[in-house]
Amino acid sequence: MVSCSNPKGSEEFNGQVRIRLDQDPDRLNPILSATASAAQIEPWLFNSLQTYDPITMEMSPVLLEAAPEIKKIINASGEEVTQLDFRIRKEARWDNGDPVTGHDYLFTMKACLVPGIDNSSWSSFITQFTSILVDPNDDRRITVQAKGAYMQIEEIVTGFPVYPEYFYDPNGLLKENTFEYLLNVAKDSVVDQNLQAFAKMFNSTDFSRDKVSGSGAYELVEWKSQQSILLQRKADWWGTDISQPNTMLRADPKEIIYYIIADEQTALTSLKDGALDLVSDLTPSLFQELKEYKSSAHPLQLHSPAILQYLYIACNTERPALSDAFTRRALAHLIDIDLLVEELFYNEAQPVVSPIHPSKQYYAKDLKPYAYSIEMAKNLLAEAGWGDQNQDGILDRTKNGSRVDFRLNINTTRSQLGQDVATLLKQSAAQVGVSIELVSMDTRAMLQEVRSGNYDMACLAARPPAGDFDPYPNWHSASRSANGNNTCNYANEELDRTIEAIRTASDGDARAKLYHRFQEILHEEQPALFLVAPSNRIAMNAAFQIITGSLKPGYFENTAIPF
Repeated sequence: MVSCSNPKGSEEFNGQVRIRLDQDPDRLNPILSATASAAQIEPWLFNSLQTYDPITMEMSPVLLEAAPEIKKIINASGEEVTQLDFRIRKEARWDNGDPVTGHDYLFTMKACLVPGIDNSSWSSFITQFTSILVDPNDDRRITVQAKGAYMQIEEIVTGFPVYPEYFYDPNGLLKENTFEYLLNVAKDSVVDQNLQAFAKMFNSTDFSRDKVSGSGAYELVEWKSQQSILLQRKADWWGTDISQPNTMLRADPKEIIYYIIADEQTALTSLKDGALDLVSDLTPSLFQELKEYKSSAHPLQLHSPAILQYLYIACNTERPALSDAFTRRALAHLIDIDLLVEELFYNEAQPVVSPIHPSKQYYAKDLKPYAYSIEMAKNLLAEAGWGDQNQDGILDRTKNGSRVDFRLNINTTRSQLGQDVATLLKQSAAQVGVSIELVSMDTRAMLQEVRSGNYDMACLAARPPAGDFDPYPNWHSASRSANGNNTCNYANEELDRTIEAIRTASDGDARAKLYHRFQEILHEEQPALFLVAPSNRIAMNAAFQIITGSLKPGYFENTAIPF
């Protein structure tokens, strides 16, 4: 959708677009970063081989000349593998003028496998690869082989940002380690000094903030902590020579400035005063108020596109109070989903029962959210062994010889919406003898607590992929490491088998049935309390037009142009 139906504002668009972020990025290094603000900025600094085009919602070449050739072959070991052959565009260049080559791609895949780096989420995908070969006669041509029939193979092989080897490994620390070696080295093994040195360097602030370089259209010019981030379009950027590019290769504004403004009212005031051009993820109540806002000096336009996002409350299933499904289902009965949709989201959201977005054909429409019921919650809690043995008004139970009081903390960001959701649960829980205390913190700190397992419950938002959903990184028991993404620390043998079968199912109907069973298990077990999939809520300066759509963050600042 292109926003182009509103009157032009009094201020001319000057080639600069000013956007509010509610938090600083944790870092600008796509392999390691974990915050939504980092994920928003990084595509303008780093290019992938391919990305989902926000208009067509199809995978489209960025660094590649064309989509990869994909075929099934029998490898030298007699195993059936999927082979992808592709070639990098001759125009693609790094900041030093060197061409982007297959060696940079190989380096990127090796880097995310190095033991000791701060985030292992990429490696859970790349372990599907069996080999990467750069053509010795044409270093822009690459062949990747992967196991069997992995469902997301094209997206995984071509969808990650590519790093310049010369910049991120100036001392050649990874040169002597092959991809195959790094693929098989145990993450907890003692590795050689070069790998240790690389992990230390790559994890450092130096390569996450002070030194940032990619093939993207923009360069990082300035980063003032908790204040602003300035990106500037590169002079003579190679992407301007590409005809009919992927939308993600556009670079219309000369500058993109992100202002870090935690308080939503402050951001909205800046937008109304003309100091900001765009604010998104507005609290639904404020978005409703803006529908009545009129200004001749700084007119605004409003958009609420469907967004690939859902909200949920993660339960740390390793906590004694949250270790059984009866208890977690009881908590699900304490959340009034209809009230959330109607009063907190003004009916611009729909209930969800799983981590699969409702827009997907294989979403389990027959499963329904747990009905809000204090009585049903009480019955389930009694069945789970909870009572009030010491008559202090707080439930308790004895497990493994120790008494556990039903007292929990729920972590939220400082956003009003997250706190409202947590407050509703707290109020309902008090009616059944469960004590829940809100712990409000900035998003980065909260994510660190969640990833480390140092939490009870947490109000979170997730962004499902545009393509088919691979549950492995978030829900397989093997992803429960300190740097893994199974932050609920949930383990279920049948779920593991189902996830593994989803990844390799070649038949669409068979995969749909597996997806359904995957959702049934989560619905029964409730390791997370799934809430709603909201629409986005965007307010922006009426002086320019910008592409909006369902991919996060819901708009594409690289496309901002004047009317």
